[in-house]
Amino acid sequence: MYKNQLEESFLTPKKEEEALVKEAYERSMWEIKASHILIMVSKEGSPTDTLSAFNKISNIRERALKGENFSELAKTSSDDPSAKINGGDLGYFSVLQMVYPFENTAYSTPVGEISKPVRTQFGYHIIKVVDKRKNEGKIKVAHIMIRSTGKNAVDIQLKATQKIEMIDSLLKNGEPWNEICKKYSEDKNSVIQNGELKPFGRGQIVPEFEKAAFDIKEINDISEPIKTPFGWHIIKLINRVPLGTYEEEQSKLAQRIKSDSRASMPRSEMLKTLKTENNFYKNEEAVLKLTQIPPSVVIKNRWSFNSSYLDNSVILFSLNTLEITSGEFLATLNNKPFDKRLGVKEQMSKLIINYEDSLIVSYEKEKLPLKYPEYAFLVQEYYDGILLFSIMEDSVWNLSMKDSLTLFNYYKDNLDNYAIKLIDTTIFSSDSQSTLEALVNETPPTIKFNDWEVLKSNLLKEYNVSPLTLQIISTNSTEGKEIVRAQSKKTGNPFIIAHKWYWIKITEMLDYPPLIEIKGKVISDYQQYLDARFIK
Repeated sequence: MYKNQLEESFLTPKKEEEALVKEAYERSMWEIKASHILIMVSKEGSPTDTLSAFNKISNIRERALKGENFSELAKTSSDDPSAKINGGDLGYFSVLQMVYPFENTAYSTPVGEISKPVRTQFGYHIIKVVDKRKNEGKIKVAHIMIRSTGKNAVDIQLKATQKIEMIDSLLKNGEPWNEICKKYSEDKNSVIQNGELKPFGRGQIVPEFEKAAFDIKEINDISEPIKTPFGWHIIKLINRVPLGTYEEEQSKLAQRIKSDSRASMPRSEMLKTLKTENNFYKNEEAVLKLTQIPPSVVIKNRWSFNSSYLDNSVILFSLNTLEITSGEFLATLNNKPFDKRLGVKEQMSKLIINYEDSLIVSYEKEKLPLKYPEYAFLVQEYYDGILLFSIMEDSVWNLSMKDSLTLFNYYKDNLDNYAIKLIDTTIFSSDSQSTLEALVNETPPTIKFNDWEVLKSNLLKEYNVSPLTLQIISTNSTEGKEIVRAQSKKTGNPFIIAHKWYWIKITEMLDYPPLIEIKGKVISDYQQYLDARFIK
């Protein structure tokens, strides 16, 4: 783990990372008000579907440029469900609140103009920039909340209204805020802090709450009761938090960028540089032939190549003196699962690119000790530390691996430690806490990814939340694994990391894997048990 982290620190281009941080800071000084029209197409969509979506969005843009009302076009043509109500209006937003290609286009399109089509993970968009203004920074507020949603019975809603009016009267008659908040507020998370919330900016909370909070003029002033999809609120302004200097914001922005789609850009630049440095060669003719392999190479949803494929000696890639043949590449796929969502051609193209990137990175990692003396020194320090424990090898480590019966008994005695709880995990992320809270309230325990379109419609219907800024992160990705690890150190879910909110939806049940599947883990635990006995 340490060695991998050390390698990444030497491989990551610092200049490109710093440029992204500076760009984010400059953009953070401004807020964009925009509307959009979306024509959905999957990232893995066929060329035919992709072209069809592009032509459709291009035709809509032409109609808008000729004078048709953009809002009406959004209501009748956009695939974003919220557009049918809000005409594609996204309100004001700032940096790191939209997916990166969308943000880029919004910030580079002049006010009053309509962008050319831009592709994101959702499909093709056209964006009309309505306004651009200086960022007001963040505000810190406290609130008193009485829960009431459209799902409640009429009499319950009426009681909530009467209760918030009574609280409003008490405050106007001079009753202390803290006492009233602790006595009446139904927001359990904030009531212990006299209703105080974390500072937030525009676009990070439900619009009704945002408008009322930012409309308060003076510190300690209190708003009239306002209604949101979550209930009734009375808001008190605590203070205003202006944007910090670049030096003050740099580390926070860098952290947020790591969990954003733009984080892959420095890696792309790194790969481009390493290809040039190491005389990288790619045989495009060989690549074309691999993408034309027939579907018959897939048997029972696994790649299955016979000797005629595996013995293929045509050079596919080369790096300086290192050569990789087509057969050697196919051998890395043999008997691996086939992704049924993609055709053979699309999947083979994707696998070739992934292999190409991993080959370049692996080749560079081998050169790090010669290229960077400080890296070699740190690695040697690491290994020297490991050697300090060699005295325990015979009395602890070897014992734990050789004594199978004792290991099995240890496993049985500690079976509860190996129960698997995470069966189905989905990670949602958004810059808006209220968007995730709406998602939590609306998501049934049994919802599956295929029900996502239904869920988005429900979010719009019940909470007027557009799903544009809501993202799903794969739990198998590096980012997903880091988020799951980070959540284990948090007390709540949803939770915040570097100004971005996450919700990990987990369907739980207990399962006890057989010893053979987790033998490494059990051996490690047994070693620690023996370590403790050895030290005593």
